[in-house]
Amino acid sequence: VGISLLVPKFYLEFTKNEGNISLNYLKIPFKKYLNYLLFSLILVVIYFAILTPIIFFMLMSEISLVLLSIITLVISIFFAVFSLALMPVPYLMIETDMKIFELFKVSINMMNGYKWKYFIMMLSFLGLAILSIFTFGIGFLWLYPYVSLTSTNF
Repeated sequence: VGISLLVPKFYLEFTKNEGNISLNYLKIPFKKYLNYLLFSLILVVIYFAILTPIIFFMLMSEISLVLLSIITLVISIFFAVFSLALMPVPYLMIETDMKIFELFKVSINMMNGYKWKYFIMMLSFLGLAILSIFTFGIGFLWLYPYVSLTSTNF
């Protein structure tokens, strides 16, 4: 949980201070860590609340493999769109003192109309990720900061 907030905090401060950063900038109040933990738990509950009845239905009924594949695809797309809508939450959590459900609402509103652009932007790093795999992972040392800073600026 700690690293999940420290990485966005680092890149936010890096962007604000134009590359000049010290460890003093990376202090995050403990309350924000607890809020992020609560946010993560709420996401897990939401995912399981959606998936459990669907899995139960699929196990109790005899449906074809094609229908099962279609249901899985629809669920995957829903979760992907929902995850894209919540992309700004760590940044908002660091910058503001909003409550958890306000963060959900503001994040979804911020990404309204921009989810597809963000998805395409992240998809543009796929080629570099494949090249990084061919370097036995060494390329990720450069790719991860590049993707993180791009995401922060978005």
